[in-house]
Amino acid sequence: MKHHFKVIFNLVRASSMGLLEYRADFVSMAIVRMFESIVSFLLILVIFTQISEIAGWNRYQMLIVNLSFTLIHSMAMFFFRLGGKEFATNLNKGNIDKYLTKPVNLQIHVSVGGLDWSQILRILGSVGAIIFITSLAVQKPGITDILLFVLLVIASVITYYSLAFIFTSIVLFGGRIRNILFLTQILWDIGKMPTSIFNSGWQVIFATILPVWMAATLPAGVFTGKYGPVYTVYGITIGLFFLFLSHLILKIALRHYSSASS
Repeated sequence: MKHHFKVIFNLVRASSMGLLEYRADFVSMAIVRMFESIVSFLLILVIFTQISEIAGWNRYQMLIVNLSFTLIHSMAMFFFRLGGKEFATNLNKGNIDKYLTKPVNLQIHVSVGGLDWSQILRILGSVGAIIFITSLAVQKPGITDILLFVLLVIASVITYYSLAFIFTSIVLFGGRIRNILFLTQILWDIGKMPTSIFNSGWQVIFATILPVWMAATLPAGVFTGKYGPVYTVYGITIGLFFLFLSHLILKIALRHYSSASS
């Protein structure tokens, strides 16, 4: 176990060296990502100058949805954007031996082997904005609501991470598929808005088979009191289920793997 932690520590340290080597690139990317989030946030404010609610969600709730999406997406990208992109590229080339020969779980290796530090500003900015917006709310969340929100954010990040691995693993079954990783992003972007804007059929799909409900709707709903605390159990279950499923599919997919040198 101690050896495993040492390997993970070395992977994190190696993935962080780019921050020191390309500081200007890090700062520029962090600013660009933060600007994107600010524009998205301001757009919600502009929309609510003309309307009072969207599919039953008022301005405060919609702002929390927006910020929750930004927070969850940024955290997922922090752990998976660079490492996942590199893994998908190597997978398409039939060259993932370097992951398989490491004495650490492949999924952990991909996650900590390419941390995207340019997401940190968005993460901190989202947390700060949520705290500020909540302080202005008439009905403020309690300690329990905050703890449940944190649990759901973690479960949501795990869900995104798991979906990305599931879609990437398809390459091992069907041959080379360029940009397969972007499929996760496209589907997840549906969750930028509350899934209640869709008809009941799609709402069921987005809460189960393609759980984009986790992208923001569920965490924000529990945090603002729109959904009861019991929904947290469902969210955690979804996260754990898709994590298990991603591990299972990847394990089966690796049986089909043959390196480029084979």
